[in-house]
Amino acid sequence: YKTHGRVDGVIHGAGVIEDKLLEQKSDDSFDRVFETKTRSAFTLSRKLRPDSLKFLVFFSSMAGRFGNRGQSDYAAANEVLNKLAIALDRKWPARVVAINWGPWQTGMVSPAVQRQFAQRGVQLIPPADGARVLDEELRKGTGGEVEIVLGDGPWKHLIAETAPSAAAGTLPLIVDPPRVVSGGAVEIIRTLNLHEDLYLSDHELDGKPVLPLAMAMELAA
Repeated sequence: YKTHGRVDGVIHGAGVIEDKLLEQKSDDSFDRVFETKTRSAFTLSRKLRPDSLKFLVFFSSMAGRFGNRGQSDYAAANEVLNKLAIALDRKWPARVVAINWGPWQTGMVSPAVQRQFAQRGVQLIPPADGARVLDEELRKGTGGEVEIVLGDGPWKHLIAETAPSAAAGTLPLIVDPPRVVSGGAVEIIRTLNLHEDLYLSDHELDGKPVLPLAMAMELAA
């Protein structure tokens, strides 16, 4: 701002990974991964001038939207970016978007990690294609469309399989529409299904699926 008088657009691409299972991860390692993304993002949210800004892009990751083995710290950091983008989009006139990228063919993805993604059906993004779709998103996307997933992976097929169960116009997490009962209270009935609510299979106590508190909070919100 001191040199040019204004900042028209910002792409936030900070990030490091130190993949380990949570039980093997140190506090210092978690903090490095988490804070590299989040501290810089919050600095931008405080210092940028939204009245003259045209766009702010957070480079998030599909790990924030869908999780990824060994990346609890990285997934948490990216989800903070996603929700910060939503909050800023509601307040700022500028286009604010969090791109939840799949893995690129370059950057932090080593050959060993590339093979792991291939085994899971996750396609790598060629740099030229990534740049093209980012340009299209900035030019053609609209306010309110904040969390954007760009990449091809198994999540697309899971969405396609579960989509028919939700009628058009309903809330996707709730499925059945809310109804007003006696006294003006609103009642929502949500039946959990191991076939569709796949996260339950990854959250078991004594061999029995248990609803995670995080998901209960998401449903309540």
